Amino acid sequence: MDAQQASRKLALRRCAATVGLTVAGCALVLTSLHQVRKPPAPVVATSALRNASARGAGTGTRIWFSGEVRGAALASSTLTLTEGAAVEASMLLTATLSAGDLAAAAETDTATPTLEPTAVTPTPIPPTPTPARPEIKTYAVQAGDNLIVIAQRFGINPDTLVWANPELQKDPDMLSIGQQLSILPVDGVLHTVKKGDTLAAIAQRYSVDPQRISEFNGITDPSAIQIDQKLIVPGGKPPVKVAANVATGGEQAAPASISHGRLMIPAGAGGPSGAPEQPGRFAWPVRGMLTQGYGKYHGAIDIATKQGTPIVAADAGTVSFAGPSGGLGNAVQIDHGDGFVTTYAHMLSISVQPGQQVQKGEQIGLLGSTGHSTGPHCHFIVTYKGIVVNPMQYLP
Repeated sequence: MDAQQASRKLALRRCAATVGLTVAGCALVLTSLHQVRKPPAPVVATSALRNASARGAGTGTRIWFSGEVRGAALASSTLTLTEGAAVEASMLLTATLSAGDLAAAAETDTATPTLEPTAVTPTPIPPTPTPARPEIKTYAVQAGDNLIVIAQRFGINPDTLVWANPELQKDPDMLSIGQQLSILPVDGVLHTVKKGDTLAAIAQRYSVDPQRISEFNGITDPSAIQIDQKLIVPGGKPPVKVAANVATGGEQAAPASISHGRLMIPAGAGGPSGAPEQPGRFAWPVRGMLTQGYGKYHGAIDIATKQGTPIVAADAGTVSFAGPSGGLGNAVQIDHGDGFVTTYAHMLSISVQPGQQVQKGEQIGLLGSTGHSTGPHCHFIVTYKGIVVNPMQYLP
């Protein structure tokens, strides 16, 4: 009886073991098939694979398909089996690869993508080009231009425009269409080297540092400057007034006069005149747009409107001049008898004669663009005892 029971128990154990092994085998086969059907695992760098293989030798299996890691750690199955059944199942259904095998596979499998960092040559950044040395520009005066408009167009001070152009130094208001002007790139002075000039002497004359002149003009050897060479003196200022007929800084300009059949009137603002304050004393000689005001280089106001528009006397008086007058074109001058004299320039035509008495508001001619002019306008000048004053102080 005992022998039969022992035989039955042994048979049951063998049957259980067989069933267990069968179940485990099926489960492991299904697991393996599942791992094969899974999408490829993220590809890792070859060097990382080698390290991982070495650390995992003997603990799991990595199966290589076409060079990709599809592996599954079959030996670490989650099935709960007896130790013996798990060992037997592991022995039957897994092929453990050694670290050396994995390393060899990593080296020989050419289909395995390698993601080791690729040496990328950075695109070289081009060096910043050395800016070209600022050059002097030549500008042709256009219709409607005046000293202020041109200076503003190039971002420089009117002083700089005058100092760089000798013809403007004689009379800054003498502009004509097509006239060529030198335009400096910065505020300052344009100096033409003369015999005996040195860089130090030029710098002293214009009250600047010699180094500033050298750097701006690209001079490496100060002793190498040549006669007639033009140098830009940034920030420089002439030591004396630019022209004898331009009054600046309170200087007294020569009084207005008539010489050789021409009006001789200071080109810029006059010094102290002692003129009485009389707002509204004069009438507007013509109605139009004020295109240029009174200032240092412009001892008048410019009123622009359609050519041929009548110009009238600003006040009653005696015509002291009527005719062509060089850069002023056709001009009329009226003496008002109390120290005040008014002048009307660039007229198209004149309708009065010297010595003629005129009344305030009486027509004296037509507006035009004669003489040095860039467009139709009335150049209106007021003087008191020969000194140029601001017309705006006497207009309504």
